[in-house]
Amino acid sequence: MNSHFYKIILPQWLLSLIAIAWLCIDFQWIFIGYALLGLYLPGIIGNTIGFHRYLTHQSFETNKFWHYMFLFLGSLTGQGSAIFWTALHLHHHRNSDNEIDVHSPQRGFWTSFIFWQIKGNFEGMKGLIAPKKLYRDPVVKFLHYQYYKVYWAVGLVLLLIDPYFF
Repeated sequence: MNSHFYKIILPQWLLSLIAIAWLCIDFQWIFIGYALLGLYLPGIIGNTIGFHRYLTHQSFETNKFWHYMFLFLGSLTGQGSAIFWTALHLHHHRNSDNEIDVHSPQRGFWTSFIFWQIKGNFEGMKGLIAPKKLYRDPVVKFLHYQYYKVYWAVGLVLLLIDPYFF
């Protein structure tokens, strides 16, 4: 297991089990809405559009508002900072489907989508390089170096706003 597992993945799984148990005990439709909102915004907008299409492949340009929104929402997916995610994804494209691709589909469906975060040998990939423009952005660098603090601070704020939303 890597440190990311203990800092993000394991707590996420435990909190998800608590949420599922709570849903079984006290079902309310608003919980389903919160879950969809919590999955859709970070996952689709932050990760798929932001980290993947915008930052990694530089498929389009946008204004500063959406740039920072993509950074923020993408950071909430629990898959690492923008620098880490884009570097890992570019590494994946350079080494698709060979031994050093940590989330190759050849390792199976679950490993390629989820378990790479647990079993990934990130220490062996010190040479990962993200697009150069990310290193020049002070907000990107801040979110990279303070990733875990920001991730859990947002969780704490959500907990204070509405425990059910957390």
